[in-house]
Amino acid sequence: MYPLGIAGVQHFIPATYAMVGAISCIAAVTQGASAAVIVLEIVGTGAHFPALMAASIAVGVSQFLTLGIYDSIIKLKDWNNVVELKTTKLAKIKVQDIMQRNPKDLALKLGMLTEEIIMITRMNPAINLFPIVDQNDMLIGQVSKAVLDKQIALHNRIGSSIDISKHLDYPHGICVESCLVDDAHVMFAMLHIETLFVVRLGKFVGYLTRKEIKHISRRFTKSLSSRFFSFITHMFKKKAS
Repeated sequence: MYPLGIAGVQHFIPATYAMVGAISCIAAVTQGASAAVIVLEIVGTGAHFPALMAASIAVGVSQFLTLGIYDSIIKLKDWNNVVELKTTKLAKIKVQDIMQRNPKDLALKLGMLTEEIIMITRMNPAINLFPIVDQNDMLIGQVSKAVLDKQIALHNRIGSSIDISKHLDYPHGICVESCLVDDAHVMFAMLHIETLFVVRLGKFVGYLTRKEIKHISRRFTKSLSSRFFSFITHMFKKKAS
């Protein structure tokens, strides 16, 4: 088709068609129209309008049918991308609606006996970071399970205690009860943590793990491809009836 190009406002050569096709492919896979600008800068051609128009159409069709390559990788790793969830129900869910509200079963206090620390660690085998609170339950730090196991092995005597103050670290992940779930998801992703401590005016009132985030996201997650095929199935059933 037009092997010699199109003579008009702008002369197109056959290689331009291949470049526009490549831009459309990249834009559809990444779901980003910026791929067109990058390719145009690399090849130095002047077919800006066809390339941008093709990239925009490719992104729109791709977003309607399925997820992009980056979101697909997140799904394959079993980490639902809450940022992509556009449902109004999820947007209204706060941390206080899904967090664990048993702080006394997780928090460690200064001057605790070794037996009490062992009991708390055994009650929470999936927790890698434990919060440290003072006598008023104010969050003052955290300690890793690896450090606790090492200290327990050194002070595993009846009536002995572990000086946690020498091993506490500043809490990496803290949020308030009114924090939105999608904001908590961003904190998990950016900080690479497994547990998020929830406070109220500095007081430790609960915690949130990746497990709760995954569970709530699965309740509201329905991929764009599932929506598309559900729509097609509904149309066929409606037509058949």
